[in-house]
Amino acid sequence: MLARSRALDRVRSRLHRDQVREFPLDDFASLIDATPPPDECAATAEQTRAVRAAVASLPVDQREAIELAFCRGLTHSEIATLKGQPLGSVKTRIRLGMLRLRGALQTEVEDV
Repeated sequence: MLARSRALDRVRSRLHRDQVREFPLDDFASLIDATPPPDECAATAEQTRAVRAAVASLPVDQREAIELAFCRGLTHSEIATLKGQPLGSVKTRIRLGMLRLRGALQTEVEDV
């Protein structure tokens, strides 16, 4: 009787151990926290603040052209038609605005 009980215990132990090992890792994927760590959130917030400040510092005509092109997805020709301006002027405003943004954001990065 004692040998039978120990044999059953071992069989049950092996079954339990094998069952635990057979859980696919996908079952545990839902347990992983998908929120970014606080330092990433802070860095993203700081980058957002810097970009908004840089865009706000642009002259109105450059800011409008860049917002229409990059936020609304309009082409240069569509912006020129919408604003009633020459195509070359729109392209120049976007280019100058992007150069100013690059310069402003580079100094922001250098300050950090």
